[in-house]
Amino acid sequence: ANQSPQLVSQVLSKYSQPNIRAIVSDDFLRKSFSRPVDQANPVNEVILGTTIIGQSILCGNVSPMLVDNPNQATLRLLMNADFASQNKGYNRGVVLNTTGTADVVACETLTLGDSGLVALGDTGADAQLSTTIQSIEHRMKLVRKIAAKQAAKKKPQADAIGEARMENRIRTQFHEQLTEQLSDANRRLKEAMDSPVISRLGISKPQ
Repeated sequence: ANQSPQLVSQVLSKYSQPNIRAIVSDDFLRKSFSRPVDQANPVNEVILGTTIIGQSILCGNVSPMLVDNPNQATLRLLMNADFASQNKGYNRGVVLNTTGTADVVACETLTLGDSGLVALGDTGADAQLSTTIQSIEHRMKLVRKIAAKQAAKKKPQADAIGEARMENRIRTQFHEQLTEQLSDANRRLKEAMDSPVISRLGISKPQ
């Protein structure tokens, strides 16, 4: 009746806010976001003048973890995986047969906003790479001995370079795959929001 505009304004300011709560089970989160990791990739690198050719495999799991956030639904996707590779290194006629292993962890944070699930782009990746020179091939024994000494000397630096490149590669792949997964999740979320149940309740579509 426009008799107390100040009171009306105070009431509206208190209650004019999101007032629908969705409760999501831990089981739903696991089913929606958990996935196995099983990726085989070729190895083709040049490290300290040695061309490295081989094959690698990354095996593990991605699992969701809820993040305490009173203002916005937030979760972190965490990947724990094992890396293994078998390679040959070529350097001026010398061939090094090597293997590599690593424990790999990657993560990224997601939030639920007005446009759906959004990745924050804070992708992190950490790997602890360990390589082993299994054998050195060359027709001359003297060359093999010299190559073994040089390889042992350069190994710490080569491992550091390989580890950094692997972390960068995993970080990029994890984010790209997550972006694809979010696109599908947002499509399914939109379908749920378009459900006829909402119209039957007589309420407007939530933002």
